[in-house]
Amino acid sequence: QDGVLRYMRQSDTPLDQFLPLQELLLRTLDKGHTKLVDELVHLFMEGFEWDAPFPCQQVRELAAVCHVDPKIPEPRTVQLDTFGTGELLRALLKKVKRRSGLG
Repeated sequence: QDGVLRYMRQSDTPLDQFLPLQELLLRTLDKGHTKLVDELVHLFMEGFEWDAPFPCQQVRELAAVCHVDPKIPEPRTVQLDTFGTGELLRALLKKVKRRSGLG
């Protein structure tokens, strides 16, 4: 936002209050329930590249480093009966690789 990297020190956050939710999400991911993250990866992961110095700003409010009014798409549905055998196998292998960390 505005070309400024905003950051918050972990020690300044009340994230320990979210520990029960974090543990629940981790357990669901460990069991292979990845659909939420798979479909909304843009909300869970962020990265950037740079080739010159840029301004940084330390903030103390969690809202300053969170998404503001994120665009959340409608859920995707896959009609399996429209897949051919080869296409279905490729889709299944891709999902298995992604869940196992190989893909």
